[in-house]
Amino acid sequence: MACGATARYLALPMKSELRIGLFALLATILLYFGLSSILPSGWREETQVGIDAEMARILPCFSDFRSWQEWTTLTGTERTDTKVEIEGEPGKPGHAIVWKTNQNEAALRIVAVLDDGVDYEFTSRLGKEGATDSIGRGSLRAKAGDTAAKTIVTWADESSVSTLFERWFVWFGVLQEKAKEFQLASLNKLKQRLEAPAAQQPGAATLLPGGNK
Repeated sequence: MACGATARYLALPMKSELRIGLFALLATILLYFGLSSILPSGWREETQVGIDAEMARILPCFSDFRSWQEWTTLTGTERTDTKVEIEGEPGKPGHAIVWKTNQNEAALRIVAVLDDGVDYEFTSRLGKEGATDSIGRGSLRAKAGDTAAKTIVTWADESSVSTLFERWFVWFGVLQEKAKEFQLASLNKLKQRLEAPAAQQPGAATLLPGGNK
């Protein structure tokens, strides 16, 4: 009798701990999905840089992806199995950077060429017969600046996210921070190249399409 009573007594704390553990797990799951349902479903990041150059010199840099390799890292890839191609006519809708890996494909494609810049979209396709999905969009704009800069360039990117995991990344600002770093580094490099004397601009012919310097 004593042994049986002792066993039942010892089992009580174990059952209590199990209930507490299950309750904590359930609470964590409910908290995760509850918060995820109200987390942001997309993000937008915008960066402005003043450049001491005329808009006529800056705008062609936006619409010719062959020149982007001179002032961004977007046209490169560290993967040996990825092929990067430039498609379409510069300065026209449909002009694109395309990354191809096996049967998969990602692209950044110009959808509109405007008087003050360009609009573009990011798309992806999984498999040769897969559907092409829009995964983001962006724009590059230029406008007359004040006396401190002849032109103000604004780069904006935005994207929607679908998974709960991605929503948490947006909430913590990880995706926005990466976009901000890329925009700022690229625009500062463009600023450096355009503001340098012509004789100090390596690759100026490719940076400024149409022979503009």
